[in-house]
Amino acid sequence: MQKMRLKSNGEYPAPHAAPHACPCGQGFFDQCCDPLLTGKASAATAAALMRSRYSAFASGNIDYLIHTHDMPPTPAQLRKSMKGVVWTRLVIDRIEHGGYGENHGVVAFRAFFSHRGVASVLPETSQFKRGSTGWIYVS
Repeated sequence: MQKMRLKSNGEYPAPHAAPHACPCGQGFFDQCCDPLLTGKASAATAAALMRSRYSAFASGNIDYLIHTHDMPPTPAQLRKSMKGVVWTRLVIDRIEHGGYGENHGVVAFRAFFSHRGVASVLPETSQFKRGSTGWIYVS
């Protein structure tokens, strides 16, 4: 067993948490959607914004959902719609445009979830546009 060494300030280093899967299914959370959800990075494509918004729903990040929506609902509306919902899987079915150098994009997907223990799926085709601050969800 390796002994932990004190840092120069006399403290032990913080233990490293094991990486965990991103809710969007594209990799490890700390390398995938977390930089977007924490404002350390911006979504490069409409599909990346869609995946990060799914991760925001899955993790309850209401501020991110409001910040990335063209006509955002109120925090109370979001909290009410999220109550009792557990997001379980995301499948992206189609991507039209929304890439580098483009201003509009469409992402068709299925978001799997359970609500109060009943499994269901939400199929949606979402519209995105690039604004002055980056990609945002339109409808």
